[in-house]
Amino acid sequence: MLGGKPEVLSETVTKLREQWQVNVVGAQDGYFSPEDRPALFERIHASGARLVTVAMGSPRQEILMRACREVHPQALYMGVGGTYDVFTGHVKRAPRAWQDLGLEWLYRFIAPAQPPETPA
Repeated sequence: MLGGKPEVLSETVTKLREQWQVNVVGAQDGYFSPEDRPALFERIHASGARLVTVAMGSPRQEILMRACREVHPQALYMGVGGTYDVFTGHVKRAPRAWQDLGLEWLYRFIAPAQPPETPA
C-alpha cells in the first residue's frame, strides 16, 4: 500500500487487517522524496507483494506505478486515488444518486473540497 497521509494510511492498514484479514506486507505514506524511490521500489520488490495499491492522485500515481513495475513486474498495480480517505471515513462518499450512476469520480472532480472529518 502506497500513498496517502500517514494517519490515513495507518487507519486503512488496520481496518483491512482487522475487518477483512488482509495480509498487508508493506505500507508507505505518500510523503517521500524522489531520492527515496529506488529504496522504496526495492522494498516493494523484496516484500513479494502481488497487489500494490497507490493512492497519490493522477498522474503522480500512474507515473510511480510505471517506474515501480520496472523493478517489480510480478505485482498488479492499482491507482486508487483518494480511496483510503473514503474507506477510513475522512472524506464522505458522493450522494447515492451519483454512486448509482457510476459517476462518483465526476462528483469528486466538480464538488468543492470537504473539510476533514473525524472517522466513526
